[in-house]
Amino acid sequence: MRPAFSIIGLIWLIFTPLANASGLETAQLLSLQKQDAAALQSLWETIPATPKTERRPAMLFAADLCQRYGLTEIARSYYLQALTEPASTHTAMASGDRLAIGSFFAAHQEWQRLSASLENHWRDFPYLLKSQALNLLSLEALADSTPSTVSTLYDSESRKINHRDRFLQYNYAVALYQQGKAFEARQQLHALIELPVFKREEIWLRDEVRIRLAQHYLYHQQGKLAAPLLDAIRAQSPYAARALLLSGWAGLTPDAEQPLCSQAKSGQVCWIETDQQGRDIQRSPSSISQTFAELRKQMAGDAPQTLQAALNNSIKRWQLASQLVVNEKQVEERQAQLEALVSIGYAQQLVGEFKSAKQSYQRALTALKAQTKAAMNAAEQQQRHLLGQLDLLEKQFLNLSKPNPALQERALAAIGKAKQYRRQDAKKIQRQQQTQWDERLTEYLKQAHLGLASTHHQLSVQ
Repeated sequence: MRPAFSIIGLIWLIFTPLANASGLETAQLLSLQKQDAAALQSLWETIPATPKTERRPAMLFAADLCQRYGLTEIARSYYLQALTEPASTHTAMASGDRLAIGSFFAAHQEWQRLSASLENHWRDFPYLLKSQALNLLSLEALADSTPSTVSTLYDSESRKINHRDRFLQYNYAVALYQQGKAFEARQQLHALIELPVFKREEIWLRDEVRIRLAQHYLYHQQGKLAAPLLDAIRAQSPYAARALLLSGWAGLTPDAEQPLCSQAKSGQVCWIETDQQGRDIQRSPSSISQTFAELRKQMAGDAPQTLQAALNNSIKRWQLASQLVVNEKQVEERQAQLEALVSIGYAQQLVGEFKSAKQSYQRALTALKAQTKAAMNAAEQQQRHLLGQLDLLEKQFLNLSKPNPALQERALAAIGKAKQYRRQDAKKIQRQQQTQWDERLTEYLKQAHLGLASTHHQLSVQ
């Protein structure tokens, strides 16, 4: 997060001779002129000589510059020092700065440091910043598997936080669900969907909530509750492929005839069977082939024409999902496309289009084999971006008009180490993504081979 400058402050800074400016002011001006290496050199030259009670703003600005270019380790060091710097009457850490430090630790999943930076201070934050701090602390609690902490904090601070903070509401709903309070969690998420949206990130969050709710309803065989949530997601959404995939399943998922939840006061929100503790217990089939085996039984029942119409509609939706252009970074969207390709074959097979089903299975297998090679692209792209930022900073240090040789040498060495760390990070991300992909790809390959073998058999006996 770049420190904000007022217009008056900018004018004053630009027209102040550098000889009379402080190290921080000089660095800010150089950064505005896109000379970030010179800005860092200015900070490194002046921070050691700055009185301890006055150097925190310079350290925070240095941390911001380092973070921006991938010098994560140096940024972390500055943030930790800033938290321990003594404060005078005029230099107490601003709430926004403390929140920015907490956001850094949250982004790197350093939950203990996040807690240490916020826990004794966030209740004194201004209204809107307090909600953002509570949101970060809720992420920490969810990561530590203590969801009750989230609901306790949320309820105890209810009058002092912004209830229109969408991310906080979402985390609160997740915490409720993890505590087994599924009915209350659903109510919270439905209320979140109804909030008006003004920014793109709010639209995308609303779509994500719709997807999560729809997945929940489908898991408990409630297609009629899932369908309207999915139909509201537009083709431009980053969740469009999943919406089309799940929408196809919603049309094939009969609403189970179960009693209303005991907590429900109206029949519109909860048609899912619960146990004595109120936890959801109704479950859906666990695989594509198993689901279609159940549908095959229905085709032999009383209303095969109705089911066939639903199957044809699902095929159309899955074909649309498979044709969307999806960025490789959108792992779940790409997986939705692959599942759609496999599901098309099963649906065509069930309606008797065996030749089309065979072609669909073959297309699915081709896509799955290609995806095995392409799965690492997102991690490689991220690595190239981070290394590109470090290369840019390295070039700036090499081309400084007035270099400090000792600082320049240390900076270039730090950049070299950071490149090694970023490559190690990229390898770790690649391993994580490979693990994430392997299980899903293996399942889809198995389902596609099962379907193709079945189709070959049906074609052979015609």
